[in-house]
Amino acid sequence: GGAILAKGAAAAQSLLAQPGSDRGFLQARTAQARFYAQAILPEANSIASAITTGAAAATLDATDEAL
Repeated sequence: GGAILAKGAAAAQSLLAQPGSDRGFLQARTAQARFYAQAILPEANSIASAITTGAAAATLDATDEAL
């Protein structure tokens, strides 16, 4: 997800300098990657930690038959 968006944004930045480029599309690609990096990635880190901690706690209390 994030790596692909970053590569697309980097390519978009270099294409912006070329005459005849679709500036609106390329600027949108850059803005999309910036939003993802600023808003989604920080949330994903904290959510992943909560999910993995919760999963470990849930399996500790389960019987062998339940797993």
